[in-house]
Amino acid sequence: SELLFFGFNASSMTVDDGIDIVASKDNKYFHIQVKTSNSSDSGKYTFTLQQKSFDAKDASSTFYILVMRSFEVGRYVNNFLIVPKSEIRRLVENSVISKEDKMTLRIEKDRSGKYMLNGQAPMNWALNKYNMIV
Repeated sequence: SELLFFGFNASSMTVDDGIDIVASKDNKYFHIQVKTSNSSDSGKYTFTLQQKSFDAKDASSTFYILVMRSFEVGRYVNNFLIVPKSEIRRLVENSVISKEDKMTLRIEKDRSGKYMLNGQAPMNWALNKYNMIV
């Protein structure tokens, strides 16, 4: 539903083969993989990507939406990291994300309020940035 608010026509896939949603906007099509994590007691979010599914998709049109859910002041709050597949590939190449059968992405806020991936890469540039999907 968030995609609809940002002008995308979105459709869920009936079979999950590593793509959850096909979205279109301005006559361009995008593959979206959604991962959701609830905040742990220590305020961390953990996401897992299957290496096999990651390798099988076209990098130019695939985006990952990492949904970070936290319980604040009596209600759930969602924040979204919108990450192009090309950026995840770059982070793997730079050893920020380990290339294994299951790639683990851990997000946590540092003391300055920045969201950090695996303690190494700042991710605020992707926070709630649906305009990244182009």
